[in-house]
Amino acid sequence: MAARTKDRRQLIMGLLITAALACVQAPGRGDIGQVFREIVQVAETDARAAAGSRGGTGPLLVDVGSFALAATQAMGGSITDREVREAIGPEAKAVSYAAAVRCGPPNSPCGVADDGVLVRLDSLRSTPKGLRAVVTSVTTSRRRSGRSAICDRQLALTFDLRASRWILEDRRVLLMC
Repeated sequence: MAARTKDRRQLIMGLLITAALACVQAPGRGDIGQVFREIVQVAETDARAAAGSRGGTGPLLVDVGSFALAATQAMGGSITDREVREAIGPEAKAVSYAAAVRCGPPNSPCGVADDGVLVRLDSLRSTPKGLRAVVTSVTTSRRRSGRSAICDRQLALTFDLRASRWILEDRRVLLMC
């Protein structure tokens, strides 16, 4: 008898959790732009502050392919590079990672084109309370020795949907150079 009650409780808990997860609202096409702009702005600001005067003084570069892929996976519908470019706005230059990060011959340093800040979206997924994005920013870091190197910073950003707006709830540094 006790085993049946325990099984019923587990079944009910499982159904409640499934129902709660089904209620999580993924971003729609209309508000994905707001999420993208916030992700880019947070990652760019963080990268420039971390780099200080050692790098990242050039233009904002965005790997639009990474945003399109992550959003397509998160939303279950196709998001194009063009839609991403429109969402992030004209102040950001749409590039690929390969075009933005340039390396010379072997044993020579790599750097970000035009001393810019490259932003790449690694993942975007729904959570029970909203959205979680993992984003990487890449800058060129100049050392006192005069040598330069790539500096990757990775952030986990958590968004909550309130009053039809995605609000940044939490920002955690996952990787810093």
